[in-house]
Amino acid sequence: FQAGAALESARALEQDIGKRSAAGELARVDLLVAQQETLAREVELQAAQIEYDRAINTYVHLTGLPALPDPLVETPARATDELELPPDHPLLASSAGAVAQARAERDRVQSGRRGNPILSLGAKQARGARGAESDTALQLEVSIPFGLASQSAPALAGAERAYTERVAEQSLTRLEAGRDLHQARLGVLGAADALGVAQRRQTLTQDALKLVRRAFDLGESDLTALLLAQERARQANLDLELRRLEQGRAAARLNQAMGVVPE
Repeated sequence: FQAGAALESARALEQDIGKRSAAGELARVDLLVAQQETLAREVELQAAQIEYDRAINTYVHLTGLPALPDPLVETPARATDELELPPDHPLLASSAGAVAQARAERDRVQSGRRGNPILSLGAKQARGARGAESDTALQLEVSIPFGLASQSAPALAGAERAYTERVAEQSLTRLEAGRDLHQARLGVLGAADALGVAQRRQTLTQDALKLVRRAFDLGESDLTALLLAQERARQANLDLELRRLEQGRAAARLNQAMGVVPE
């Protein structure tokens, strides 16, 4: 967009200088300079178009979408000091799920080792030979349930270790998500400040360009001063668009840090 506007402006200036040069108001060298400026803007537009086509091709390849969303804007969350991570943040929800799963596994292992050995003591009648008296014998039975402490200790230790690791990972995830949110909030505020400066600069350069153009039309200024004013205005316009893009990126980063899922 900016390259196209700059080319149109250069062509308009070249046409105007051509008329004034033919009328004898300006030297032919001014027309040559204007033509060179037009060619420079044409090269710039071609380069910008190539970069745009490459970017679109990359976007289509990565997303599978045939075109950019319309409108290509994101509404950011409010970048205030009270900004906090939402409870349904995807990263927090994922880490909480991992902790819950590890806790359930630990509880399952713990419940499996609570069985106690059973000692049974009883009497048993032993019939002797014909005519002999029967004998009474003591019977001792020991029942050892599967999963005693000696057997389940390794499994329980592993479950406890896994649970502790998941809890530590959850804490680290929360810290990192909070850090990313803080940085994203600062990015939004900084992008807004930079955009304000770029807007003021663009206004000043446009006002200066109007004055220089009027002076050039009246013969009070030369073509070099006009081209310099145009270049400054063009750079200010470009910087303004870049600051707007950066504001959009900052909004996207904030939404990502907040766990907002694009629709």
